[in-house]
Amino acid sequence: MKLIVGLGNPGKQYQATRHNIGWQVIAELANRHGVARAKAKFNGEIV
Repeated sequence: MKLIVGLGNPGKQYQATRHNIGWQVIAELANRHGVARAKAKFNGEIV
């Protein structure tokens, strides 16, 4: 089992900035490997 964690900041002001690169990398990896997103939990997103 492997765990990959990507951090990001909430809010529209950070949506497409370097402050969310961790989240963007995780989203791209999930898309490339066909991993479905789960519901948000504790103000985070579980993929």
